[in-house]
Parts: sequence; C-alpha cells; structure tokens
Amino acid sequence: MRPGYLLQSFSTAYSSPICRTNHATRGDLDQAEQMHRKALEIDKRLGNQEGMAQEYGNIGSILLKRNNKEGARGLWMKARQIYSTMGVRDKLTLVRSMLDELDAKK
Repeated sequence: MRPGYLLQSFSTAYSSPICRTNHATRGDLDQAEQMHRKALEIDKRLGNQEGMAQEYGNIGSILLKRNNKEGARGLWMKARQIYSTMGVRDKLTLVRSMLDELDAKK
C-alpha cells in the first residue's frame, strides 16, 4: 500500500458530497464547516492542491450562507489561485463566476 493511501481515502470520504449535502441541507452549517475544515487539513498534509482548492470553495460557500461575504471572497480567491496555477479551467471558471456574482451583489 502506498504511503498516504489511507489518509487520502479518509480525506475523500470525509468530505464526500453525501456528507456535505446532508449537513448543508439540514442547515447544520457548523457540522458541515467542521467537516470541510478537517478535509482541508488532510489535503494540506497530503499536498493535494486540488482538494485544498475544493475545500476553500466549500468553506467559502458556507461562509456566504452566514452572510460573511468577505470571508467567502478570501477563500474563493485562494481557490482561484490554486486552480489558476494548476490550469484547471472548468473549476477556475466556476470560482470566477462565484466571485463575479458576489461582486454584483455589492
């Protein structure tokens, strides 16, 4: 088994769409944020840049639901930078549109 395999598997499972959707749908933003922050820490330890960007985006969305627009903007900008550096165009486009929409609400 390659080093970090179990940690990577845990990271993927911990932040699975089912968990995220379940907690966010129930309105349990604290639990959802906690899960995403844990997954972010795991992704950082693994050096998983794309996973980090995804979690920055997810946490940013939770912050926006709490009306913390500047917190959301900061995390989405981190995600944008990572996706830009990696050349992940589809996700970069998505994050840019989220930032544009946030700017339009000013």
